[in-house]
Amino acid sequence: LTFCKKPSFAEKVEYSKPVGGQAIIGPSIRFAELAIREWGNVMVDTTTIYEDARIRRVRVSTTDMQTNASFSKEISINKTVERRNGKGRDVIRQRKNTYGQTVYVVAATDDELMTKEAALVSKAIRNEGLRLIPGDVIEEAINTARATLQNRDAEDPDAARRRLLD
Repeated sequence: LTFCKKPSFAEKVEYSKPVGGQAIIGPSIRFAELAIREWGNVMVDTTTIYEDARIRRVRVSTTDMQTNASFSKEISINKTVERRNGKGRDVIRQRKNTYGQTVYVVAATDDELMTKEAALVSKAIRNEGLRLIPGDVIEEAINTARATLQNRDAEDPDAARRRLLD
């Protein structure tokens, strides 16, 4: 709750993602990481359980060491990425995107694979880790962050307008 009273962190507490013409809003990865750390006695473990030339499977587990409550999720990471240009890359296939443009599915480089895995693991940690923290605690923290941002904007409306325009 202390961190949610800081405007710089309060801005990062929730994410918004457009899905089907509507915004899906929820606790962000950064919020979950902090909440898990502050909750204490939570062990987060990621283990590669399978890998071949096409796919890597990783198990993400979160365990509350005090209550022994545990949640895990297996994620599959295809070793491909989509790019607009396939030149100089190992093109596996191509497809048309929703805009009618050709998109190339290419073999991921080590850096691309690492970035893709990190993003998927972070999402799994957020989802599984927040299951260990009581919902009312999460709700209170989010409400505190929202109030922090509303108060900040009310205190300095010119700065709020500048942020919006930026």
